[in-house]
Amino acid sequence: ITLGNIRAAEGWFGEAAYWYLYAGALARDIDDRRALSLSIAYITSILAKRGDDERAMAGYERSLRVAWEIGDRWTACMNVAGLAAIHEHLGRAKDAEMLYRRAIEFGLHLGLPGFVTNMLVNLARFLLEQGRADEAQRIYHDAMSQIPSLAGEETLFQAQVLGIRLGLVLGEMTGPQAETGLRNLLIQAAVPSRQARLHYELWRLAPEDEISRAEAESRYRTIYTERGEAESRKIYQELSGDLLPDPPPLPDVSELIPDPHEMRGLTALLDGVEALFK
Repeated sequence: ITLGNIRAAEGWFGEAAYWYLYAGALARDIDDRRALSLSIAYITSILAKRGDDERAMAGYERSLRVAWEIGDRWTACMNVAGLAAIHEHLGRAKDAEMLYRRAIEFGLHLGLPGFVTNMLVNLARFLLEQGRADEAQRIYHDAMSQIPSLAGEETLFQAQVLGIRLGLVLGEMTGPQAETGLRNLLIQAAVPSRQARLHYELWRLAPEDEISRAEAESRYRTIYTERGEAESRKIYQELSGDLLPDPPPLPDVSELIPDPHEMRGLTALLDGVEALFK
């Protein structure tokens, strides 16, 4: 699993999937069900990054079921968070919101403030994208009350961008003020993915800004070439109108990830998981 984590962090998702599959097979041989659940979850996170949402949902459900059966609350909590993102990608807004809120509830029970803060930011972003800016602002303020001491750099960055977007939508910030805020973040941004996101947000703020559009397009193309993540491919198409080629195929993961049509009964499974936290 550690070897898989290293390769995944480097963007070598095919090799990472291979190590996770190997770990899952070993875990099954020695009946280490916690390691099996983790192996499935980590493979599933790669499927999610690649945009294979249906199989990712099946993978998270299987990992969640194993975690529930052995009483592993931490892995169960992570799987619920993963399922929330997948349901959002699939356009299942009601289920996505329910899962984000359950992930927050479970994280609070486990005493995971950094995780909870990240989930609050995700929920606030989700609500804003659903046109529920006032609700999003309340959740955002909950997140910001914890961010200075508890959040990682990426969560802080996402919160800063979200704060600018919220301020603009709610009329608390003018377009020029939002642009200044984004450009100030850009000066500080050293991570390529953050630079790409900020150029993209500048273009969304002012679609006539060809320089920001071209910068975002170039950066997202590079990120996709290096990592093959579906989100970068989607944004690149929005920016350029062109579709980048499919990423290299992953190893066959069917040994650990079930066919999506086999997985049913998430509601009952979630009820069982919730009992672990009472």
